Amino acid sequence: MAIIGSALIQAAILVTVGTMSFWVVKNTATYSLLNSLNNFLDYPITIYNKSIQAILTFVVPVAFVNFYPAHYFLDKTGDNLFFPILQYGTPVVGLVLFSWLINSGKSA
Repeated sequence: MAIIGSALIQAAILVTVGTMSFWVVKNTATYSLLNSLNNFLDYPITIYNKSIQAILTFVVPVAFVNFYPAHYFLDKTGDNLFFPILQYGTPVVGLVLFSWLINSGKSA
């Protein structure tokens, strides 16, 4: 379920960035943004300050792609998580993001 949720999150982000390329003629900025988001996935979010952690968890939920599933599979505990329940949130976040993407496309 974590793999499916992660794939849905990545797909929603890729489709969103790809959609922005229709509106922007030279879309190097959108691909730079996508590349920057993927660079955040290379490191655990605990190395960033709390505001960046909140952005990576709640605004652009890329932390659900690898950080929270890794905590679940490695059975890690500790106070470095916002809420321990977020370890189980990857499938839910993936479904919510992808369904939001599909529903926003129908209304356009």
